[in-house]
Amino acid sequence: MHSQNKSKFLNLWVPVYLPGLFIFILCLLPGSAFPDTGWAAAYAPDKWVHAFLYAVWTVLWKVRRGRTSFSFMLLCMSLWGAGIELFQQYVLTYRSGEWLDWLADIVGIFLGYLLYRMLPKT
Repeated sequence: MHSQNKSKFLNLWVPVYLPGLFIFILCLLPGSAFPDTGWAAAYAPDKWVHAFLYAVWTVLWKVRRGRTSFSFMLLCMSLWGAGIELFQQYVLTYRSGEWLDWLADIVGIFLGYLLYRMLPKT
C-alpha cells in the first residue's frame, strides 16, 4: 500500500470506523457475557459504558479529524447507536434494544465533545 494511501486509511479507519465496529461487536455479545451484580444494577453500569464508549469515540474522531463538524458527528454517531439498538431489538433473539441505551450514547457524544474542547490544542 502506498504510504500516502496508508496514512489516509489509518487516519480515517482507526479513529472513525474502528471504534464504531468495536461498539457494534460488543453489542452482539449476549447479555450473559457481562457481569450482573445486584448492587451494580442500581447504578446502571451499562448506561455508563455506553456513554464512555461514545465519549472515547468522539474524542478519537475529533483528535484525528478535527475539521469534522460536531453536528455531522452527532448525526452519524447517534444514527449508529440507534441502528444498533434497532438491530438488537428486531434481529438478535438474545438481546433487546433500549432507547435509554441510545440516550446514553448521545450523552457520551456530548461529553466526549466537551472533553475534546478542554484538551490543549497543539
